[in-house]
Amino acid sequence: MKSKLQYIKGSAVKALIRNTTGKRTSKEFLEALDRYVAMKVAKCAQEHNGGKKTVDGSVAAYTLGVPK
Repeated sequence: MKSKLQYIKGSAVKALIRNTTGKRTSKEFLEALDRYVAMKVAKCAQEHNGGKKTVDGSVAAYTLGVPK
């Protein structure tokens, strides 16, 4: 049974890995990355964020450690 990626674009991830390292990317890696993204997005959505209704860059910076 073929699983469908919901949150990432597999071809873009494969191209990034191929162009930066020359390596191939497995289906299992893409599925795991898709699950990881889903978990992190859910965690960001649950963050309080001062009562705002918008999940913004400050939530990403705080939750994911990604600069704004």
